[in-house]
Amino acid sequence: MSIQKVINDYLHHISEAKQPSTIKRYRYDLVQFTEWLQKTRKDDKMIKLPTQEEISSYYLYLKGVGTYSPNTIRRILSVLRFWLQYAGDTDGSNHIGTLIKKTKLIDTITPLPFFTGKKSS
Repeated sequence: MSIQKVINDYLHHISEAKQPSTIKRYRYDLVQFTEWLQKTRKDDKMIKLPTQEEISSYYLYLKGVGTYSPNTIRRILSVLRFWLQYAGDTDGSNHIGTLIKKTKLIDTITPLPFFTGKKSS
């Protein structure tokens, strides 16, 4: 079975539980990953699920691009993790879980002075 078929099956499987905008985002993340994977694989075959080494390389790629915040990287990895869980790749899914833990969240909420007890300048 091709990776694209597994992606399509997965998106169909979750389509009733997720909003259309979420499905669109998941599809984008998965297509982006498979395009990267196809460029990096020597044999150009898109039949096998990604190896842990390929997953680690993609993680380094996401970090190196410079346009993704840690929060976005965590979201992309989460999409890949759920997809691999669906595909039955427990090792790959667990590996992604480790990478997610390594990626620190950025607090996007700026506390207001009355919450922190500090006076504003």
